[in-house]
Amino acid sequence: MAYPRAAGSPDYTGNYIPEIWDPRIQVRFYKKSVTWAICNTMYEGEIKKYGDTVNIRTYPDISVSTYSKNMELSTQIPDSSKVQMLIDEGKYFQVQVDDVDEIQSDVKLLNVWTDTAAEQLKEEIDKTVVQGIYNDANSSNKGATAGNDSSAFNLGASGAPVPLTKVNIIDYITDVGTVLDEQSVPDSERWMVLPPVFCNLIPKSDLKDASLSGDSVSPLRNGNLGTIANMTIHVSRQLYSTTDTGDTVWYCLAGHPIAVSFAAQLSKTEEIRSEHSFATKVRGLEVFGYKTTKDTALACLYAKVG
Repeated sequence: MAYPRAAGSPDYTGNYIPEIWDPRIQVRFYKKSVTWAICNTMYEGEIKKYGDTVNIRTYPDISVSTYSKNMELSTQIPDSSKVQMLIDEGKYFQVQVDDVDEIQSDVKLLNVWTDTAAEQLKEEIDKTVVQGIYNDANSSNKGATAGNDSSAFNLGASGAPVPLTKVNIIDYITDVGTVLDEQSVPDSERWMVLPPVFCNLIPKSDLKDASLSGDSVSPLRNGNLGTIANMTIHVSRQLYSTTDTGDTVWYCLAGHPIAVSFAAQLSKTEEIRSEHSFATKVRGLEVFGYKTTKDTALACLYAKVG
């Protein structure tokens, strides 16, 4: 707002008195990316060299039989199938700044725009992957009768999502962990992704009592959700959601990095001069692919706010 002036006095602001802009660009709040935390990238080195397809070998099941002395042994010839991961996704951005604007601006516009575009590119890749795998969980790792051995856990189903509250959220997270146990999923590196509205319930739950975790300090210290039921909890706004029985419902994912493979083949940013104006362009491209390769290591909790 310009300095107060008497009625009829001219206002020179914007003409003779320049407007001063804060050189610090307002910090943007980007959605948190979880793809690189929940997927494995073990094939990325191979796909960067050549090709657009990764053939992933799977381990065969080997039969184990009971042995009696002097019995004739039966022989098994193991046969394993392969899973193909295609590098068939691409996201890009291109921005341009006129030379006049670049000279007259008090900030490096291209640097600011490129940084912003790179973050939004990461968000789009994250959304593509997270929303592309929500339905891949093994049939025993989701639904109203989840549990490969027991079928004892209700993880929600269409028309009947589970209602999460601060009273029961830890119970459901624990149930998801047990469902992974019943698939012999490795204990280390397990993860679970929840939307912010569910993560909000955790600090209000009984887990705020450190004694319940056997730790001398609450696992919620410093505002970090940390590990619950042997799963690292990630918060993300990218989870797939839908409307069911009039409520917003989220497909909350959990699992182990062995479940999903991700590979970025080409990550490129380049600066070029415009052919049609006195301007500089910056463009970026990310070519990638992903594939659920072990569905038994992926679980899904279908839930709403209770």
